[in-house]
Amino acid sequence: MLRTFVQKRTEKWDELMQIDTESEKVKIYSVDKELGFPFSEYYTTVTEMGYKTVKEMVTAIKSRKKEITTDRQIAREITGLLKLAKYRVDNNKYIYIIMKDGTKYNDIVERMKAYGMSETEAVTKIDYYINHNIERHNVKVTYENGDVISSTINGTIEEIESYYRIGSVFNIGSVTDNMQKITGLEFVF
Repeated sequence: MLRTFVQKRTEKWDELMQIDTESEKVKIYSVDKELGFPFSEYYTTVTEMGYKTVKEMVTAIKSRKKEITTDRQIAREITGLLKLAKYRVDNNKYIYIIMKDGTKYNDIVERMKAYGMSETEAVTKIDYYINHNIERHNVKVTYENGDVISSTINGTIEEIESYYRIGSVFNIGSVTDNMQKITGLEFVF
């Protein structure tokens, strides 16, 4: 499980700390406030930071740093990378390197792949955003009866959170009415 904390805020960027509670790896990085893309990543471990256990580290950090929702933060970072791609296209600065074998290496596609996306999915998302200005997110919606529905939906994170608001009631029946309350929303990568 990933836990994300805000380390430091400045006028132009936030510094975040992401702790993987299973592997005990720690990622410290910055996020641009205007576009939202991540940069300046540094990797370490819980023990290298002077803690004996993940629990000890989380307890210590939680007392002085604000914890934020990891899945929404990752969704914002992916949107930030899409905005960065569009910014580069709009300003004739879209960068890629052509390798000797003819393959193109694109830093944004590679960075999106780090979130578990395939190259095809990353390129499709970039294309939608650049050419149609559409944000797309994969979500899992959990209902009170235990049903979980996975979907890809267009919209900003805020629009999706508003639409699938916890406590809202939806008819999830296919033949007969089946009114169910939403109990969870997760952004999936």
